[in-house]
Amino acid sequence: MKTLHKWEPEKGLKPSASLDSPILPDYLTTIMKLKFLSSIAIFAVICGTATAEEKKIEPEAVAAPLQDLNVVWARDTKVSGHVTAVFPHPSMTQRILLAVADGLMISENGGEEWKKIPAADLAKIGRITCMAFVPDRENSFYAGTDGKGVWLTEDCGKTFKQIGSVAKGMASDSIAAFYIFPGDQLFHTLVAAHGDAAPGISRSVNKGETWSSFATDYNVSSIRFRDPGCYDAFIVASKKDAPDIKSIFYGISIDDYWYEAMKDVVPSGNALPLFKHNPVFSTLDQGIVFVSKSDMYRAGPKDVGFTSVGVTWGRTADEQLMYSYDPKKMGMIASMDAFKTWTAQGAGLYTGDFTKEGSHVRANANGTVFYAMANNNLYVGRQKASGLTISSVRTTPSVFEYAGTMYRTRMTTLKQNISKFHQSRSAATASAVLKKDIDGMKDAMTAGQYSVTAQVSSQGGKAKSVTIDLRMIGGSQKTLMFDDGKHEDGKADDGIYGTTFRLDPWRLRNDEKIGPKRWPGQIGLTITADGTEGSRYAAVAPIDIYSMPEAFEFYRTRNNMNFQTEGNVSAITTVPAGEAHAIPEQCFKLEIKPGAWQATIGGGGLSDITGYYAISFWIKSSLDSPDDVLIQMRDSPMYMDPATTEAEGIADPAYIESGMVGSGWQRVVISLSAILSNSPDFRSTELGALIFSGNCTAPITYWISEITFHVNQNEIGNLKTSGVKKRKRR
Repeated sequence: MKTLHKWEPEKGLKPSASLDSPILPDYLTTIMKLKFLSSIAIFAVICGTATAEEKKIEPEAVAAPLQDLNVVWARDTKVSGHVTAVFPHPSMTQRILLAVADGLMISENGGEEWKKIPAADLAKIGRITCMAFVPDRENSFYAGTDGKGVWLTEDCGKTFKQIGSVAKGMASDSIAAFYIFPGDQLFHTLVAAHGDAAPGISRSVNKGETWSSFATDYNVSSIRFRDPGCYDAFIVASKKDAPDIKSIFYGISIDDYWYEAMKDVVPSGNALPLFKHNPVFSTLDQGIVFVSKSDMYRAGPKDVGFTSVGVTWGRTADEQLMYSYDPKKMGMIASMDAFKTWTAQGAGLYTGDFTKEGSHVRANANGTVFYAMANNNLYVGRQKASGLTISSVRTTPSVFEYAGTMYRTRMTTLKQNISKFHQSRSAATASAVLKKDIDGMKDAMTAGQYSVTAQVSSQGGKAKSVTIDLRMIGGSQKTLMFDDGKHEDGKADDGIYGTTFRLDPWRLRNDEKIGPKRWPGQIGLTITADGTEGSRYAAVAPIDIYSMPEAFEFYRTRNNMNFQTEGNVSAITTVPAGEAHAIPEQCFKLEIKPGAWQATIGGGGLSDITGYYAISFWIKSSLDSPDDVLIQMRDSPMYMDPATTEAEGIADPAYIESGMVGSGWQRVVISLSAILSNSPDFRSTELGALIFSGNCTAPITYWISEITFHVNQNEIGNLKTSGVKKRKRR
């Protein structure tokens, strides 16, 4: 029976078959025979049909209570003595990486077995100090080192390539902390802190091809970013002129103004709660602290120095488990209520006065196994239960991505063609059109077929039932899992239960009534096992969901156009349909008299163009003229002075087919690298305005329409222009 401690606050302080379902050819065969009935069948494929896996089980009148947390630790003698850090994969519950004295090891079964990674040998890439896992690529991660920069593997350690070093522009080759910036949907922006090795933060916006540094008045130890899509951060740092005094700073962006949220503190770790709370910091001098941009409060045991803190899933997707490690006295403590109360979970875990620096505890992706590094030894903590248990949970694959705009557009087309199907003269022709529509939708999302498996053990024989809650992805609250060898669960009756399902974007739910953790990011699917003796056990199957970045219009309507003009120019946002290009609402014109002119247009907010490939727009003029039109971008930080890119002229065959702006509509395509390459101070995460300018020799009017940013070249289509200027700048 675990002792519950209370904190006293201090004053003042199976869903449906998917569109690429293998049953589709059967429907197409039916189409040849019965047009109307088959169109209904295909619509059912799209909109969802119940299956055996989705059979609902009525809830019991009184549900059995879930298991209590009871972690028991054991020293792993196979690897101990050489361990320097533990890095559980944030999405794959069974993948654990272990930094050891001579390199890197990996386990694919939760630490039961370890395998050396030869490509990460100490002599090749150096001593690993930190890691960052690429959110949408299971087998890709970055490794920061002590003296040899940053390395990337895209094949789970088979090969590594160096992507960060002083030679590439980093402030130091010694990396104290490394991050993939969550505000960049493409995951191209990389951030490194160097601790005492060098002042400043190093950043790359192109996956490590080039680097620059900023905040050079600070020695930064770590950074706590927020959820995907957020830009603000908490920074643990000391000022260069007072290196012994550390503080926690807050900034709405890491390259904007920082202010001290908590002064003179010794942070040792930090974590971001899954929901409802501010970032939590472990400290060596002030215990556990929750910090916001305007406040802070202490929680948990008083007068205890903690070396690490973490947050993981609790027993269900409605719970989050917070844990922290004191290697000297308390061991690990755990809490389900943000350390208002806590229990000791350190049975078998090392505690003692002699503890080397860097001791820490980290949980696997769903909080079912804990890993501690203390004095270069590895300790593994597992749940001890007297009857029913769930372990070895796997979601395969662990990530789902979709392009919302593309999906909606193609879904609309598909529905329209289905509605016309019964009017078609040729069933074969109409079926081919539908199949093409369906195949085209595959480009709008990643793999549609998913599975969840879990090892279920029971001292009373087989579990009475095992179910999974799929409501967050559009399924049933009690979807059955099977141990029959037919649901990606291995052999029949081997104790591994599985279910398979297909993910469709339109079925995704983001409702707090179903679960407090919403996407983008990681959500949890609760697995529940009921025993024959009345016991109940639950665990979470995590899955990450992200929206694919897509092309976007800089402004959608004239109401979003905010103009500022200088010189001999007037901006007109209401353009008659006869003058406009394809979309009058996205067209404006500039009436210019001879002389210098400049027109700045804002899009009604900030745009993140990091990693985007190109900008395009349509342009024409009232007469053919040799005068060039220049384009620039300006960022819009909250507190710092804005930065503007160098001016780029569009009158070039690489950008516009004729090489000049003429009286007919032409499309301009300019690679963003051409604009950004010589503007290192420009913040691509905070694009606020575009600037058009020039110097006219005669009165002229320009019409500009449909300014769009593109993720890749495929979005632009076939063009005679390359978008890349091969000659030198004028």
